[in-house]
Amino acid sequence: MMHKAVTGLAIPPGGVAESPASWRFRHRNQRQRGCPMPELRTLMSGLVFGEQPRWHEGRLWFSDWGRQQVIAVDPGGNSEVVLRGASFPLCVDWLPDGSLLVVSARDGLLLRREHDGSLVTHGDLKTASDPPAINELVVDGRGNAYVNGGGFDMMAGEPFAPGVIALVAPDGSARQVAGGLAFPNAWTAAASRVRSAAPTAPHCSCSRSNGAARRTCSPGHPRAWC
Repeated sequence: MMHKAVTGLAIPPGGVAESPASWRFRHRNQRQRGCPMPELRTLMSGLVFGEQPRWHEGRLWFSDWGRQQVIAVDPGGNSEVVLRGASFPLCVDWLPDGSLLVVSARDGLLLRREHDGSLVTHGDLKTASDPPAINELVVDGRGNAYVNGGGFDMMAGEPFAPGVIALVAPDGSARQVAGGLAFPNAWTAAASRVRSAAPTAPHCSCSRSNGAARRTCSPGHPRAWC
């Protein structure tokens, strides 16, 4: 979870929408390599707390945690509020069959949107850990949903406690698959591997593949299992 508000989204001509911070980082590396840099233009502005971008069916989906909205925007800047939530954080991803999943942080549940737009319980995150993992969500190619979260309520001023990663299987069962993580945050996924950024230390990331979790650290920092 980021604590710096994102107030806009940008897209290079003919490219994929991304946050200004991501664009600056990517093209700074291009400049260093002597590559041409496309012109940046504003795609959308006025966001309160933009988080968790996902590219899906030709549109950029993201959550505005400040307004508790899930928004989809196309490369032309046409946006739609797809879902309104009642919790903070508010993260989404999709099952392989296209069903939308959303984390209900308030209830400690992973919800699934049905064809009629109703939300039903896909998995109970409270059965995996206490407190439940309610932060970032990612789904792998097999339909396994991973949710990370801290072990304390930062907004309520609770003292620090290590966080966890919970797995909700396609059958809806939930279990903890990693623990003792300083602040699990941010996800990427491939068909058989998921990666969470900076979960244990500033120089480390945690990945899971075929049931095993491993921490990977930059040179000069120890490696260990998550």
